[in-house]
Amino acid sequence: MPASDNRNTHLALLLALIAVALLCLVSSCDDSGHRSPQQGASDQASEGASGPATSAPDHDSNEIAALQALGYVEWIKPSEENEGKVGVTLHESSLTRPGYNLFNSRPRNHIVLIDMDANVRHEWRVPKVSAIQLAKISPTGDLFVLVKNKELIKLAWHGQVQWRFKTIVHHDMEVRDPERILVLTRKFAETHYKGATLPIVEDMLTILSPDGDVLRELSLLELFRHLVPESRIMEMAKSKDRPTSVRRAVDTEFDVLHSNGVELIRQTSGPARPGDLLVSLREIDLIAIVRLDPWQLIWSWGSGELERQHHPSMLPNGNILVFDNGVRQKRSRILEVDPRDGRIVWRYGEQEGQHFYSNVRGSVQRLPNGNTLITDSNHGRVFEVTTDGRMVWEFFNPDYNVDKNRRPVIYRMERIALEAIEEFER
Repeated sequence: MPASDNRNTHLALLLALIAVALLCLVSSCDDSGHRSPQQGASDQASEGASGPATSAPDHDSNEIAALQALGYVEWIKPSEENEGKVGVTLHESSLTRPGYNLFNSRPRNHIVLIDMDANVRHEWRVPKVSAIQLAKISPTGDLFVLVKNKELIKLAWHGQVQWRFKTIVHHDMEVRDPERILVLTRKFAETHYKGATLPIVEDMLTILSPDGDVLRELSLLELFRHLVPESRIMEMAKSKDRPTSVRRAVDTEFDVLHSNGVELIRQTSGPARPGDLLVSLREIDLIAIVRLDPWQLIWSWGSGELERQHHPSMLPNGNILVFDNGVRQKRSRILEVDPRDGRIVWRYGEQEGQHFYSNVRGSVQRLPNGNTLITDSNHGRVFEVTTDGRMVWEFFNPDYNVDKNRRPVIYRMERIALEAIEEFER
């Protein structure tokens, strides 16, 4: 369906997004009422890891500096062929997987649920928030909102705030388990190298109760410290600008793991069993399966294959789907990997006509009909492809600044089943 057929719909969505942005400017966006997290149990990682663990690539200092310089931007200039495109620009309804699409503009405090033609089905405005990194809907219809480096917020379906957990949360969360919520967090810590004490970002996994209380805190750094190349530690030791807080250390040489994905595994597949976690560690080009009890590394993959990847997920067939950013080749791709033997069994982005590139961010979702939904984050674009690589749906963020020719990035879009949303609305 061409964009011109949906002009009124897209204009309405754009006006709604602009209105929310103006509302945020005139309202208080400060964080208040700090809720101190409870002291979690101190869990020690096992000395060794069962299963294969691959080492991270040993990048030289110039490459490390170049990768760090990529940075994050919230508004991007569209490519010449995509200038002026907003909303749904392609919709082959007989080949797409129907559903509602949850997304937000990265620099806004507004979350929308749209149908396949970009009509707004539901929307949320989050109070006292200026920008949202990620939003997810739980199986009971609650909305969890992650405000990077500030807080995790739980809202009821109609927008009432249930609780706010204030700490340095970032990138991803798992909200499908009714007994617990998993969220990636960070701490400021120290490490030692050749007699020197160095600051370091300690990536953590925090487990919350349904009421937002801390049940447990686990250190990802403890599990993966041995995979950080010595060249990276040497860069930290040579740095004259040593950070004094975790916020200042993120996206510097002191951010040695940069975890950006967590998912609860619900099935047995190769080394994985139900209750294990699938995590992504950007700085060491690795996806991994970890076990909570005891806290240990079970399996890892990606060294020499992945390049600063995002959003791995385990599929019903036991394979793992992942967004490979491809920053060294400047070409992103989607990979489906069999964790039982490490084989790549499906890929998208390498053939002519499939090329796309998001140097940071990015997400991917396998849909029930076998199609794949891809968020090309740094172009504010989402598209759906069939198993043979045919594009059947395409969407551009309609939150578009015409005067400056800029659109906000989309960190992640999720396709949600029609019947699930209809149940929440009853």
